[in-house]
Amino acid sequence: MENTNTLQEWALKLRSLDNANSLDAEVITILEQFGAAHIFTAQIAQGATIIRARTELDFVGPNQILYESQLSYRRDLQNIKRGRCNLDGEAAFYGVLLTTRDKFKIEDRITCLSEVSKIRVLEPDTEGTEYTTTGIWTVTEPFDVIAFSHDEKLGNNHELVVEMRREFAEASQEGNMTDKEKGVFFQNFFSNVFGDPGSPYKVSACVASLMFSRGCKGILYPSVQTEGLGLNLALTSETVDNHLQIRNALVEKIYKSGKQVVADPFLECYEVKETDAGNMLVWQEGHSAGKPAISHLLKPSS
Repeated sequence: MENTNTLQEWALKLRSLDNANSLDAEVITILEQFGAAHIFTAQIAQGATIIRARTELDFVGPNQILYESQLSYRRDLQNIKRGRCNLDGEAAFYGVLLTTRDKFKIEDRITCLSEVSKIRVLEPDTEGTEYTTTGIWTVTEPFDVIAFSHDEKLGNNHELVVEMRREFAEASQEGNMTDKEKGVFFQNFFSNVFGDPGSPYKVSACVASLMFSRGCKGILYPSVQTEGLGLNLALTSETVDNHLQIRNALVEKIYKSGKQVVADPFLECYEVKETDAGNMLVWQEGHSAGKPAISHLLKPSS
C-alpha cells in the first residue's frame, strides 16, 4: 500500500500538470498510476428530478428551441470545449439535482441559472436581461454516481452535502474497508479538485473522462458558482439516454439589477411529442400572477 509521502508526491505531480501547458495524456498517465481505490457513491433515485438550463440574450419565439436535443447534451462534438467534467470533443450533460419534490427549491434554481448566466447572476453590481430555457427531466431508472462532495471549502451550505460528508467519514472507519488511507486520500483530493473555483479543469476533466470510459455513469459535486448551495451532476450521454426522460420545460426572461433578480415566465411546455426528428417540445405562452422575485440568489456571504 502506498504511504502518505507517496500519495502526496503523486498529488504534487498532478497539481504541477494542472497549472502547466501539459497534454491530457500526461495527466491521465499520472492518474492511472494511482491504481484502484475505494470510491464514495450516491444513488440517483427513480423519480428524482434533474434540471438543466441554457441562456440567450435574445429569444425570438417557440421555434428557437423545439427539440429535447437542443436542451440536453451537445451532439456537435467538434465544437465542444473542455469543461469541469469533459475534455475537448467529449459530450457531457451538466445538470442540477433537485433535492425537494413538487417544486423548484430556490437554491436549485439559482444553481442551474448561475452556472450558465450570461449576465453573471451572482455578481451583485451587474445589470441586464437574458432568456433562460430550463429542461426538466425525470429519472426513469436509478443509477449510481461518484460523489465528490466533501471539500470543506464549500462549507455546510447544503444539507445533503453535510449528510454525505458524515456518511463518508463513517464509511472510512468501517473495519472491513481495506486500504483506508488510500481511499480517504482519493476522496479528499478529488473533492478538492472538483470544488476549486480557480481550477483550469485539467485534472477534473481528465479524471472524469477516465472514469466515464470505465463505466462511471456520472459525477455529483457541489456547485462552485454558488459556493455549495446546490448540487451539480455531470452525466454521460448514455446515462441521459437510458435513465432520463424529459418531462417539461420553460423559458423565462430574467431581469438582473444589482442584487435583485426577477424571473418572468415567457413560454411553458407541459407536453412532449415523439417525432421522427426526436422529442419535440410543445410550447404555450407563459402565465403568472406576477413576476416572482429570486432574491435568495447571490452568494451566501452577500
